[in-house]
Amino acid sequence: MFCVDNSDSFKKFLELVLPEEGNKIITLVMPTENGNSWFKYKTYPTAKEAARAALNFDQRGETVYFAVNSFGDWYHDPKKDKKRIRTQENVVACRSMYDDFDVGADEDGKYSTRKEALDDIIKLAKALQLTPTITSSGGGYHAYFSFDEDVSVDVWEELSAMKRDVTTHLKLKADRAVDMDSARILRPVGTTNRKNGQERPVELVKLGKAYSVAKVRDKLQAYIKDNNVSPAPTNKKPSAANPFAAALGDYPESDADVVAEHCAAVREFKESGGNIPEPHWHRAIGVVKFCENGEQVIHEWSKNYDGYSQIETQDKIDEWSVGPTSCIEMDKHVDCMKNCPMAGKCKFPIQLGALEPSLKSVESNERLQISDLTLDGFTAANYLRQAPQPVRYVIDQILTADIGSGLLSGQGGIGKTWLTYQLGFSVATGRPFLDRYQIPEPGLVLIFTAENGYASIQRRLHSIKAHYELLKKLTDLEHDDLNKNLIIVPTESVRIRLVKRWMGSTIATESVSEIVKLVKKSNLKPSIIIVDPISRFNGGDENNAEDMTLFVEQLEELKRLSGAETVIATHHVNKSSGRNSASDQFSARGSSALVDGVRWGAVLSSLTEKQKQRIPPEFHKLYMNFSVAKANDMPFPDPLMLMRTNAGVLVAADKHNYSDTSEQADIRKVVKVVGEVEHLEPLSKRKFADKYKAKLDMSRDSILKLLKEGEEKGYIKQNSVRGVERCLSLTSLGEKIQRGFSFDS
Repeated sequence: MFCVDNSDSFKKFLELVLPEEGNKIITLVMPTENGNSWFKYKTYPTAKEAARAALNFDQRGETVYFAVNSFGDWYHDPKKDKKRIRTQENVVACRSMYDDFDVGADEDGKYSTRKEALDDIIKLAKALQLTPTITSSGGGYHAYFSFDEDVSVDVWEELSAMKRDVTTHLKLKADRAVDMDSARILRPVGTTNRKNGQERPVELVKLGKAYSVAKVRDKLQAYIKDNNVSPAPTNKKPSAANPFAAALGDYPESDADVVAEHCAAVREFKESGGNIPEPHWHRAIGVVKFCENGEQVIHEWSKNYDGYSQIETQDKIDEWSVGPTSCIEMDKHVDCMKNCPMAGKCKFPIQLGALEPSLKSVESNERLQISDLTLDGFTAANYLRQAPQPVRYVIDQILTADIGSGLLSGQGGIGKTWLTYQLGFSVATGRPFLDRYQIPEPGLVLIFTAENGYASIQRRLHSIKAHYELLKKLTDLEHDDLNKNLIIVPTESVRIRLVKRWMGSTIATESVSEIVKLVKKSNLKPSIIIVDPISRFNGGDENNAEDMTLFVEQLEELKRLSGAETVIATHHVNKSSGRNSASDQFSARGSSALVDGVRWGAVLSSLTEKQKQRIPPEFHKLYMNFSVAKANDMPFPDPLMLMRTNAGVLVAADKHNYSDTSEQADIRKVVKVVGEVEHLEPLSKRKFADKYKAKLDMSRDSILKLLKEGEEKGYIKQNSVRGVERCLSLTSLGEKIQRGFSFDS
């Protein structure tokens, strides 16, 4: 192998290994006077910009690192009372798995020579049949296995754990502090390793390939199965709460003997006295450990094995730091599912040993079992005995109560988050949604938003409140309702995954129960809960029907346990629908199981070609269509064209005359500029005309004429500001014109 020219390759390197989403971090080592150092973080939106910055810093003599994964925005850590960004909790996307192969003669855990380290990287690449990117770090080597798309932290951890199993099995000296650290920084190609006063270039040895997640998972699983690879120890402390708990229905108390009755793999462990292949035995103890008196049972069932050792067996039990073995993981090593009568009916063998549950009352939050039901109460006579209750609306014509789960989909940047905040504002205060749809009764709206920080939420809420107060000032009661009924929680630095990938399966997490605890701890009774967007709350594969069905079930579980009337999630539409302005329910990205599973669906879509003909091209991006594409128990409302005002608020387009006369269009242009600059400096009519005639592309006399007309019609006024007489500002009517309302509204 040979090193290629870094001046041509360092940009390609970062573009291959870095995610597209999130902040890219370049890290500078800043020395202190006492000989210590600290990290200074610089963030960039793209890999190209990060690469350019890294090279510039290196040329200035700085010691440069880069974060291999991407991160959310800076956030305040209350425990440390400081702003942070490069933390494992703040990782938003991953693109590569990585290993550090360090070289240091006579040092434990390191290679004696660079050749030995490089040989082991090649050994790993051949084992997995994948081509990694290899860099020379100036001391040892770094190896990266890259994906062809961004993946969630949960998927990255799942695959990185499998890769660690392989590197451990191959006896590679990969640094265990690096490979599963999602916030890791490494040296980027094209920079200089200045450690110990020596300057050594960080060079690209080989630019690897990018693979689909499915292919990487298949390669890892195939090697693990073909070579009887055992799980490697992890650096993570065992969690007091079982990570599989949510998937198992708060993971049941289970009897190992009952599991063995129904699971052939566990039964063979019991009946053989432990005389089974080590991978089979190891996965079986991963089931029994979580049963009642599990550790004692493992020792009893293992004693007939000739090599049994109480100490070694206990060490294996203690090393098992994840949740119970899944059926899929067991099948990889035992090939048992093809003949299992329970295949497809449960995901974890431990579920088969559940102890007899106590009877549950209908009022309980627990789900009923089939055995709890009787059919007597569900005959037609019961349903027809009384007249049905009328349909109850949360938002008149748009959203009924108790729909279960809903979906709001649209292109990226079209205004989904704005719409959810406006929906929350309307339901909280009782003000009509989109100035049109009545709110029968104010209620509490709880929004978890993962793509906006506190400052962004604050700006948007101020704009929404200003919009409503242009129409009519909020009453004291509406102010009180707003303060208690609208809660928007920025979760950009909090990892909330309702489902996630783990050991080859997609499982539910504990996030639903944690959200419910938060709601109940605050004594809240939400009418609507919104999660925005799905991509930040889903750790499964959005193109997989089973994964998305489980995600919808988690939304419904959140509704059921929290007492909310509905839970709505926002989501992107697929690329084809975005290009073609599709507004049907099937325009949502990913598996159709998502739109099939939810009970309500609305779509924000761009203008149709016919609509575009009625609107000047420069205004096309200001308009969109809102339509309810799926609804139960209610008639479909007519689609509504919306317009984005200057402040970002979405309003019904019939409130705005988008076919202004040429004279009205000129007045609107002048009013907009007055509104933009009135808070910057006090200007008289003449000074305004002189200063902004180029921006308005009008003559001085024309501007003065329009200002006079605007004043006569009540759009513009002149005040005394900061000692300057007759300064321009907008009236409340002028502010409406500035925000896009028609001259007749």
